[in-house]
Amino acid sequence: MTINTVTRILTFADKFDMLPQGSRVLACVSGGADSIALLTALLEISAAQRELHIEVAHFNHQLRGGESDRDEAFVRERCRLLNVPCHVGTANVKSLARKQKVGTEVAARDARYAYFRELAAQINADRVATAHTANDNLETILFNMARGTGTRGLAGIPPRRGDIIRPMLTVTRSEVEELLASRGLAHIEDSSNSTDDYARNAIRHHVVPVLTRLNPRVVANASRTAEHLRADDDYLFSLADDFLARQPDNSVAIPDLLELPKPVAVRALRRLTGAADAERVSAVFALASSEKQSGRVSVPKGSIYKDYGKLKLVPPQPEYQLDDIEVIPGQTIAISELNLRILCEFTENFDKFNKSFTSFFFNYENICGKMHVRSRAPGDAMRLHGRDCTKSLKKLFNEARIPPRDRDSVPVLADDLGVLAVYGIGIAERAAATADCRLSRLLRVDFDKI
Repeated sequence: MTINTVTRILTFADKFDMLPQGSRVLACVSGGADSIALLTALLEISAAQRELHIEVAHFNHQLRGGESDRDEAFVRERCRLLNVPCHVGTANVKSLARKQKVGTEVAARDARYAYFRELAAQINADRVATAHTANDNLETILFNMARGTGTRGLAGIPPRRGDIIRPMLTVTRSEVEELLASRGLAHIEDSSNSTDDYARNAIRHHVVPVLTRLNPRVVANASRTAEHLRADDDYLFSLADDFLARQPDNSVAIPDLLELPKPVAVRALRRLTGAADAERVSAVFALASSEKQSGRVSVPKGSIYKDYGKLKLVPPQPEYQLDDIEVIPGQTIAISELNLRILCEFTENFDKFNKSFTSFFFNYENICGKMHVRSRAPGDAMRLHGRDCTKSLKKLFNEARIPPRDRDSVPVLADDLGVLAVYGIGIAERAAATADCRLSRLLRVDFDKI
């Protein structure tokens, strides 16, 4: 790496606002060649013009016994010589992988980045810099291609994701080696890099050399291709974001979605659902396109429900079932989970039932046994006051367009004979008060928002 290469790193960093003047940067340093090159470049950029506040983070994965401890000691000593603050985190990654039922690579990455984010918050770092290079980017692109991906996967590693920055993403491994050789800088080698135990190692050892023989500029060419694909992908996502901004929160109108060009529609669904895999997004798109009036697809952010011409995202939530609570005249019941208060009292003032059906007037003489509030139950049906028919609650909920996922949380008033009233739906004819009801037996039940 020459001075011109450091300048190129800064130019690339400025393109994505990675290194603002005077910012605090947490450099992630493993002790390998790439991370030592990153630390060197950051210090040179800081000294030349940016006055950065640089601190180092090292994470000991406890995967290689004494070798892991050696790496930690090397980074600590290097930081001491440079007078750079050094922070070290650690975790038993193998144990984490077993508990989380994931691969070692995934567990290591998650634990490492969790530590970096926590530490960055503690020291008020503006940026967290990692040492990913153009070679890492090529390996990522090839790995994504092998397992199946779209343009986002073919674009490789993003230069910046929030406060995570990769200022060396256009630097090749040969340039890193040139820096270390020309400056006499030591680094350490991870013995696991020499094996083919991990997919990325196999790509590095066998696939990349073949591609390099076909075209020695394959790494640089892949970087340019990734840049073009990122630009295309960013533009399509901007169209998707504009579309979502015009939709209600956490939902989209299906006709509007299906009018979009499919590349934009798919990206809108990715944003809505949080799904990165094409299979999950395709399932949601297929649900939207189908003739089914309802349906559900599990997604990372919860569940996507199709209800009455809309796709709605519902975050994960436990199944809710109302407790069976006795309703006694003169008492007030609070249902905190639904933000509702139920007031039951005898009254001498008879009003018409409100159109939202949150207040009900009963002829108390027609109530059989105890009155209680509960969730719907199998076989529930009601002959609505003012209608000449009896319908199941399922049909009444369908008519009211209450999504199936919400029906268990709809309060049902019942007595020993069955349903008396349903919140938001109506009152049973058999117990409904009329204008000629004896005032001494007129019972009012109100559902109020808390």
